[in-house]
Amino acid sequence: MSESRRNLASAAFDILRGELDKRQENLLQELGDAQEAREKALRLQKDFLEDALLAMNHTCQFTATLLREATEVELATSHARVLARLETLQAQEVLLEPGVSSVVRITEMDHKKLSEEVEAFGRVATE
Repeated sequence: MSESRRNLASAAFDILRGELDKRQENLLQELGDAQEAREKALRLQKDFLEDALLAMNHTCQFTATLLREATEVELATSHARVLARLETLQAQEVLLEPGVSSVVRITEMDHKKLSEEVEAFGRVATE
């Protein structure tokens, strides 16, 4: 077999290896991006839940202090404000699930089919 045919065959397989390597890089990047999106969504959810808990705690502490220590006049003037805050807290939606799915799927790779294609790639025919 001539050297040029060997070079053509080697070049063809080098191209395929390069394409496979590029696909691998892209797939790993997609997985990394999905992981980053998930982590960001979880951080945002955690921050939201912490803020909601802090607001609830402050409201409860304020209300408890008001009930224990306030005069009747202070109670009467604070009633509407406390009630409005409690209604706001009650109406607040708390999302228990983050906005990004935790499931990342990679489509099944048909190794058998790919192996058959590789086996048939570049068959040598003699005349």
